[in-house]
Amino acid sequence: QLSANVRELLRDNLPTTQDLYPVNCANARFIPESEYTAGERRFIGFARWLADRCSLSTPTVTIVDAPGASCEADSSCNGTRLRINRGCLGAAYFDRPRLAAWATLITHELAHRTGNGHDPVFWMECERLGGEVAQTIYEHASEMRQWGF
Repeated sequence: QLSANVRELLRDNLPTTQDLYPVNCANARFIPESEYTAGERRFIGFARWLADRCSLSTPTVTIVDAPGASCEADSSCNGTRLRINRGCLGAAYFDRPRLAAWATLITHELAHRTGNGHDPVFWMECERLGGEVAQTIYEHASEMRQWGF
């Protein structure tokens, strides 16, 4: 646990998300569900399944297209809405299930339920939630086949 002084020092001296990612998914074109690929549907199902198994509120997950944006995904500050950027990731990202890549991206976005930035509290939640995700995947290994893993 970081002391309040260390947290304040880090918060005041770390770049903001806007500094790091000046172009975000905010102006992305929402892709209608009728246009989702089978891989995108599988990714969304896995994200919702993972959040549910980790006892988090099940997020609304949408696929967007913002090819000029530097973000792969973004989320609401309470982690209930995830937008996954096909324009940045590329359609092939969803074609073949990749457990490590998918779980990492989902964990990162779900950790934003602690706030909307990349502050030390967020990174601690990434670590905590990452452990929970690993435990969940281990304990529910037999269910992983439904997602193609």
